Amino acid sequence: RSSSNGSDASSDLDMLCLISCNRRCLSSENLRICLLAQCRVATAVRPWSEIGKEEGIATDLTSYNALLFGCARASNATAAEGLLKDMGRRRLSANTLSYNAVLTGLARCGSASAAEHLFETMQEQSVPVDVVSFNALLLAHAHRGDAIMAETWFQRLLDRSLGPDNASFNTVIKACAKAGNSVLAETWLARMVSQKLTPDLISYNTAISACMLTGDHERAQTFYVALQKHRLVPDVVSYA
Repeated sequence: RSSSNGSDASSDLDMLCLISCNRRCLSSENLRICLLAQCRVATAVRPWSEIGKEEGIATDLTSYNALLFGCARASNATAAEGLLKDMGRRRLSANTLSYNAVLTGLARCGSASAAEHLFETMQEQSVPVDVVSFNALLLAHAHRGDAIMAETWFQRLLDRSLGPDNASFNTVIKACAKAGNSVLAETWLARMVSQKLTPDLISYNTAISACMLTGDHERAQTFYVALQKHRLVPDVVSYA
């Protein structure tokens, strides 16, 4: 269970691991880190060097990926980048999951240039990129309201013959909304449908937000009617 009190959540999850394993080992510690990361508990990103000294536990790729995931969840790009460098020092080869976690952390901070640089590093290191990698780049530009760059990276995703998912389209729509371009948001919503993907509540709410920024109430009403037609339940954002 999650808790508003980080220490309480940490204690509960530590107890869970101790119940499942009489003594702490790499597997139980990795589980604890994963659970803490899910709860966004700050201690999830505690340096593994400290854990190693205290517990005498060796590190592995799963350990670091769990920590990186926690950093991404907490939008802590600085800690994520530090962990990636630490992996290199320990001669642990980062994989797609590792890089995607750091890319996501950078994206949530709006660090588009740093995310692009890391994406290039992935390719230089021959680490496979996937749709999650590209979605992170889309998000980085969406946070900045740069619809043009979001569209550019979407096309690069297609050029790799990777199938965009709902998150891909929703993120480009978000970039349009941040840019205050309701017409472009509608274009991407229609394109999403043409790709046989079903817009969800996030899709419509984001498009509605774009309309609200430009005072395009008529178009916003069209999106509202559409989401109801698809049997989606409006929330507070839908009524904004």
